[in-house]
Order: sequence, then C-alpha cells, then structure tokens
Amino acid sequence: MVGSSLNTAEQLTDREGQVYPHNTQGAGSVRVLQAIEAETLIIPGSHSFGVFEKQKGREVRRQSFEIHNLSDSRKRHTVSFSGNNGIKVSNSNNLNIQAGRSNSFNFNVQVAASNLEPGYVEGTFTISDGVKSYDVPTILFIQEPDFPLLNDVQFGLMDGLLVGLANLTTDVDQFSLRVRNADTGELLTETAVSQNVPRGEHFFVGIC
Repeated sequence: MVGSSLNTAEQLTDREGQVYPHNTQGAGSVRVLQAIEAETLIIPGSHSFGVFEKQKGREVRRQSFEIHNLSDSRKRHTVSFSGNNGIKVSNSNNLNIQAGRSNSFNFNVQVAASNLEPGYVEGTFTISDGVKSYDVPTILFIQEPDFPLLNDVQFGLMDGLLVGLANLTTDVDQFSLRVRNADTGELLTETAVSQNVPRGEHFFVGIC
C-alpha cells in the first residue's frame, strides 16, 4: 500500500504554482483512492542514480527497478525519462508483463559529471500501462552532495500521517523528519524519530 501511495501521489506546489523539488516534497500528496485502484506498482517509488564523480569522460552504470502488474490481464508498459540533457538514459522503452507478475526494468545511465555543476540533478521516469501513467522521481548527485548521509527520501501525506521511505548511505545514530514553516523556518514538529538506524532503505510513519 505504501509503494502504491507513493506512485500515485500528486506533486505539491508553492503559492506561485511552482512545483517543489523532489528532495523537498518527497512523493507529494498521497491520493488513497488512486493508490487502491492502481493496477501498476513500481518499486521503489523513487530512484536515486547515486553519486557520479568522474572528472573526465562519461561514466556509465547499469541500473534497474521493479514493475509489478497488479491487474488480471497482460499489460504492455512503456517507460520514458525526462531530465537534464547531461543525463542519458537508454533502455528498451517497453516491457510486457503477465497478469499478477513482475519484471525488472533494466537501463543504462550515462553521465558526463565534468560538464555538470556539483550538487544534485532531478528527473522523472514516466511509466504507462496503457490506461494510466505513473511518475517516478529521480535524483542524481554530481561530486560530493551537500547532504551525503541521505541518498534519497520520499514521503507523502495519508490521513494525517507522513509515510515514506528513506535511503541512508551509512549507519546513523538518529533519524527524524523535521517539519518547518515554509515562510519563517520555525520548527513545527519533529516526527518519525528512530535510533541507531543502519544504512539502506527504511519505511517510516510520522504524525504531522
């Protein structure tokens, strides 16, 4: 249910209608009914390409994520990527999956890190099952990021709760999610507090 909620979440915007960055808004605002009715599930709900540091030439890595067909009929899934021109993603563009089965979507990501500014670059995979489309936000780090302990985080709102997934690059003594006022920076609450959290992916639930 958590994975489907993140796949079907809607993007959040500021007061001027500008979409918040992926690493600020997480998955977005959860739509429970859409999550229940979804016939495609993508795991994980967001994708981190990792850190690219090569000073000369291009760096190529082979990566993947899972696509699950939750329906009772065979589906042909198409996948496209949009993002910075410095990131090239090559793949077969489509995936045929039998009813109730899953398959790995494999792709190559090619990056010329020396041509990009240090920091992070966002993008989006769009997966269509012929009826509905699902967006998977992506992030890629160039050189050393400003927040090296956190490789990726996604979250959304569900019935007054913050639910999500965090990917830590190393073991940490404490993990928590802090919610601040967007205008003043005032700390409103600290939730989903955990102690001695190992590296890797972790689901969390917090009260907002």
